[in-house]
Amino acid sequence: MDSAKLNAELRRIVGDRAVVDDAAALMTYEADGCVMDLHAPNLVVLPNTTEQVAAVVQLALRAGVPIVPRGAGTGLAGGATPMQGGIVIATTRMDKVLEVDTRNRRARVQPSVINWELSQHLAP
Repeated sequence: MDSAKLNAELRRIVGDRAVVDDAAALMTYEADGCVMDLHAPNLVVLPNTTEQVAAVVQLALRAGVPIVPRGAGTGLAGGATPMQGGIVIATTRMDKVLEVDTRNRRARVQPSVINWELSQHLAP
């Protein structure tokens, strides 16, 4: 699959405002907190739902394009560095508390909910 078709398909899945393809903007995603080895991705997607993540992963698999998941990008081990280009799936927009079961002390959250936000949600 050529890059233009891949870009169009990603935009269909996550929307135009959730695909980053500008070279300057892609530099933000060339490393996590470990900046010793920089590699920019070809594209970044910012999904809002689990279904969008699954669709992006399936598309990347069909296209033979590597993916790198990325949370806040604060890791220090290089785990969010796209070593071979490809697609970075940045979960920063997935920041919702989905369900709280206080009786069993469990919460179901999206990947970008941080502990402080969950604590604020539970404070009342």
